[in-house]
Amino acid sequence: PSPKKSIDSIPKAKDFDKYKAFVFKRLQEIEAILNKDQLKE
Repeated sequence: PSPKKSIDSIPKAKDFDKYKAFVFKRLQEIEAILNKDQLKE
């Protein structure tokens, strides 16, 4: 695939920031759940 096409498929910076924030929040939630599970044992 041509490099230009892959660049065009990258979301705009604002969308990427939103996506990063969403992923970061999800990771924190998952971490909290995992930590809770570890405390139970």
